[in-house]
This record gives sequence, structure tokens and C-alpha cells, in this order.
Amino acid sequence: MEDIFYFIVLQIIEANWGSITKSSKSNKFAKWFVDKFGPDFKGDFHDGLPKKGVLTFRDGRSLEGEFIEGVLSGKGTERKDNKILFKGEFSEGSYHGKGTLKLNPNTHSEGKYHGQFKAGEMHGHGKYTEASGDVYE
Repeated sequence: MEDIFYFIVLQIIEANWGSITKSSKSNKFAKWFVDKFGPDFKGDFHDGLPKKGVLTFRDGRSLEGEFIEGVLSGKGTERKDNKILFKGEFSEGSYHGKGTLKLNPNTHSEGKYHGQFKAGEMHGHGKYTEASGDVYE
């Protein structure tokens, strides 16, 4: 099962930091990363990769839903400390399509946005509701 997470970590590294070779050095880094921050997956597998279930990280964040080639795609939910942060559609691990995002008062004004997302960003038609009840469309 650890090999699955090494594979996923290598995919994340390549997606965020460019192409790397699948050398023993990169595999050692993936092993260190998984050992330190390693997620735990509970659910169904297909061809050795997560298919449907919950991927929980050590920082309290979890991703639940459908996975394609080990990456959250389709309908899903992102939680942090058992509170829903986002519920909706994902594509290749990013918010994409329709969903609801609860904004963190530490980084934004507290509230929630319900509407369209594209590549992880609010995009298109949506409605933002502040904690005070003020609504913006």
C-alpha cells in the first residue's frame, strides 16, 4: 500500500515542481514525504490506486470521493478538522464545476461561496454569503 502513496506523491511533485525522473533519489524523497506527512486511505482500490473512499492527511485534512488514477476527480468533499471546507465537483484534484466553499476567517472574511469553479478558483456564476447574512451575486 505504501507504493501507492509513493506513486501519488511523485505525481504531486511532478505536477507542482516540474518533471523529475523516477530515480532512487526521487523514490527516497517520496518515502520520506509519506513517512512524515503520509496520508491514510480507506476505501476501494482499482489497479492498486485509490478509487473511492477517504484520503486523510496528518494535518487533519481529508478528501472524500471518487479518485481517478489516485487523484480526486468527480464528486467529493474536502474537510479540515471534521469541518467541511468544500463540497462539490473536482477535476484532477482541484475544485472544478459546481460546489460550495466555506471561507476561512483567518484568510478571508467568514462566509461561503456557492457556484462555479474552474481549476481551483471561483469562476463564473456564483453567490457569496457573508457571516452577517449579506449576499453578493
